[in-house]
Amino acid sequence: MSDAPTPESPPEKRLNTLLRSVDWRFLLNQRQRPRVLNLSASPRLAQALELIADQAAPEPGSADLVVLGFPSGRKLSRARQALRPGGEVVCTWRRPRIAGAERARKRLRRAGFERVQLHWPGPSPRRPPEFWLPLDSPAALAHLLGGKQPRSRADRALRSLWRLAARTGALPGLCAIARRPAPTEGAGEDALLNTRDPLLLLTEGAELRHKVVGLSFAGAEPALAIKCARIPATDDSLAREARVLEQLARALPHPDLTPRVRAEGKRVGRRVVVESVVPGRLPNSPLTQADFDRLAPEVTRRLLELVGGEPPPSGWRRRLVDEPLERFERRFAERLAPGVVDRMREALAALPELPVTWEHRDCAVWNIHETADGSIGLFDWADSEPHGLPGLDLAYFLATSAFMIDRLEMSDPDAAAASYEPLLDPSSARGAVAARCGSEYCGRLGLDPGIFPLLSLRGWIAKATPDDPAATSYAMLAEAELRRLGERRSPMKD
Repeated sequence: MSDAPTPESPPEKRLNTLLRSVDWRFLLNQRQRPRVLNLSASPRLAQALELIADQAAPEPGSADLVVLGFPSGRKLSRARQALRPGGEVVCTWRRPRIAGAERARKRLRRAGFERVQLHWPGPSPRRPPEFWLPLDSPAALAHLLGGKQPRSRADRALRSLWRLAARTGALPGLCAIARRPAPTEGAGEDALLNTRDPLLLLTEGAELRHKVVGLSFAGAEPALAIKCARIPATDDSLAREARVLEQLARALPHPDLTPRVRAEGKRVGRRVVVESVVPGRLPNSPLTQADFDRLAPEVTRRLLELVGGEPPPSGWRRRLVDEPLERFERRFAERLAPGVVDRMREALAALPELPVTWEHRDCAVWNIHETADGSIGLFDWADSEPHGLPGLDLAYFLATSAFMIDRLEMSDPDAAAASYEPLLDPSSARGAVAARCGSEYCGRLGLDPGIFPLLSLRGWIAKATPDDPAATSYAMLAEAELRRLGERRSPMKD
């Protein structure tokens, strides 16, 4: 069975949960969809394995992968016999066991397996993992915790308990992976990555289309980012991202602003792209107003580096303004008050000729790195537009930062609209920052600072694509910008 949704597959929510429970597959050193022998007693795991692997033949040495629970000598002997040279065994268990990690490690080595690695899928066994942490890598742990500040005293206490459980090997939900030795070094391996380097998997994101990102630690900082697709639809997105990054490398002279493609290929049957790591770390999570005050001006200046001096190609107004508005009208005209789309069309007709801009189109805190000296870099360029218009990325960053501070989801239209209103009020703390950023951005481009609401309006209309779950929220933000424009005279008219 393919790991794409089919009529026989579980409902999407269930499918999502199942696939995320076996994200450990991206820690395997195999290019193709594996042939698996399942020795686990878990019905849920059996159902997940049907989505990502084929059943191995009964002959010895025919399996690429054997899956079991906490390793016993008998099952490990059976696993070794079933595996081809270079094949791998995965052991998963949920119940905490005293010294469980070390006992599993010793048993795997006694059974003749090599390259034993242990990962903790965290932070909670009650929900799909947000990460798979290699327990033998202090650097990976420091990197993970460095971007996730404790939210409360309870959080700090839980971290202390976690460290104690990690030291005693009693963590719940561990995953051990090891390899049957191969007579030829590298046999059956994926040459994209030497998996002897610890790999921290980041698996946040609530939807099937979200990618798995592996950070490879050869030292104190990640050396490579390995982006993996969970489902076939994301294969295409990753292929497009690789082409975009190659184009970016030729177009932009700033190697610290964007990743560079190092290699492409497959991992367990899914596409993978290996990229350089943009310097720095993710900003603090959860985001605070102080973080926003610091980040917003730096992001504004960085986005200005994506703006070229030349005008967009001919036909830009039709492609970047009229067609998105027509699409917006088809979807939202019946939900909006009468005349709203007509007023949007009238407002957008006043757009002057604008410089061509490389739009990131997902410029949010979760896609930026910040260095110690405050420099900003951007990653995840899969949805970018090489010949776009100014304004969208800055409006998106300001809005999504406000949503993060308020701890709400973009897919909640009413909450998003309420969180957005203070950004439009220069007398509020957030609005003052947004006003300064919009003014600097437009001023540096030689535009009247008062045009920023119009650039934002165009940006939200362009973002409200039919396949985006937050499209309704974007439509409400476009309405908010239209109201703001109505409260002032157009900056393009006397």
